[in-house]
Amino acid sequence: MTNMKKLIALLVMVMSLGLSSLGLASPASDALKTEEQAVDAVMKVLTSNTDLATVETYFTPELKKNFTAAALKTTKKNVEDQIGKISDLKLYQLRRFDNADELVYVGKANKSPNARVVVIFDTKGRNPMMNGLVIMPADIQKEIQQAQAAQQAKNKK
Repeated sequence: MTNMKKLIALLVMVMSLGLSSLGLASPASDALKTEEQAVDAVMKVLTSNTDLATVETYFTPELKKNFTAAALKTTKKNVEDQIGKISDLKLYQLRRFDNADELVYVGKANKSPNARVVVIFDTKGRNPMMNGLVIMPADIQKEIQQAQAAQQAKNKK
């Protein structure tokens, strides 16, 4: 009888592991992987001499039309002047909407405490397409402290 219980427990464990692995290969994880690849490629273009044409396949038609070589040059100059070199970019927040994803990355910057990169993807089609990109200086530690202070003040009420 004890062996039967062990066998049933083993089967239940194997089945639950199998079912949990199905979630790891979901379409949502494939979309996020594509979005992260797009962000990596675009950041490489923004921080090196990589050609813009190498990332245009990730762009929506509107972004492709508006983010030209001239816009890239201006963006690179603004990033260099205001933020400096960006490194150690990590996904900080992911927000999913009906037809869009918003990915927020935070990284180190040499002219400000941090850099925040916000990327919008259009998810209406088969593959997510980059529809917008904003890069700005940020002070994440200060923002966390302000949020904690606001929460403490709210809790005192």
